[in-house]
Amino acid sequence: MQEIDFCVTTLDRYHLLNELIDSIFKFYPNAKVTVADQSRIIDTKFYNKWRWRDLKVLPLPFDCGLSMARNLLVEETERKYKLILEDDFLFTKETRIEGLLELMDVADIAGGSVYRKGIRIPFEHYFEKLGDTIYQRPDGDLFMKYETVKYKPTGCVLNFFLANSIVFKDTMWYNELKLREHQHFFYRVKSKIVFTDDVRIEDNKKENSKSYKRLKGRDEFWKIALEDLKVKKVQYLSGKVVELEGDKIQHYKL
Repeated sequence: MQEIDFCVTTLDRYHLLNELIDSIFKFYPNAKVTVADQSRIIDTKFYNKWRWRDLKVLPLPFDCGLSMARNLLVEETERKYKLILEDDFLFTKETRIEGLLELMDVADIAGGSVYRKGIRIPFEHYFEKLGDTIYQRPDGDLFMKYETVKYKPTGCVLNFFLANSIVFKDTMWYNELKLREHQHFFYRVKSKIVFTDDVRIEDNKKENSKSYKRLKGRDEFWKIALEDLKVKKVQYLSGKVVELEGDKIQHYKL
């Protein structure tokens, strides 16, 4: 793990962050973890629990946004590979980061799978832009094997992935996007991306506060993302559509 920075974003969810960090050090006691904390009130004492571990905190302005937080994580860490994590993940015995590291021989981004109560959350796909719409397209499920890991090429993965630092020389997150940054980022990435189900992490989501739900529910950032990509719509594999009509974002399913 000496080549990997574990990069975590968090906002007002110390109860989840506590479980994530504990789980990281349980399975990777020598991990180098950096947390970008954009909470309303940053609880510096909270981090004392791991004062003997290799843990660094970047205290950020409240609600500065996921994009800014991730960009700062990339800029403020020095190792060759960045493991991108969210505060509601939980490491298990199946979270074998060595598998993602093996895949750095065949790709620049390797995404693992995210499971919620035993069910995988799928999100791997390619993008295709036709007219004013970006479509998610199936990636074909053409799995192959390298070393100990089965993988397939794809164009987008969830926010549990290992990336070679060279990715960020060409593509960073768009600071204007506090939210809705994910597909905007992956649509612009030109590096080789792969996905594996052999490396798994648990989605540890729990009931969020009303204030947190309000922060996460803001659709104005969809408008910024779509306008920046010069499209009106994103259509998911599921048939879900996010569309900009005038100045309003509409959600519907075909």
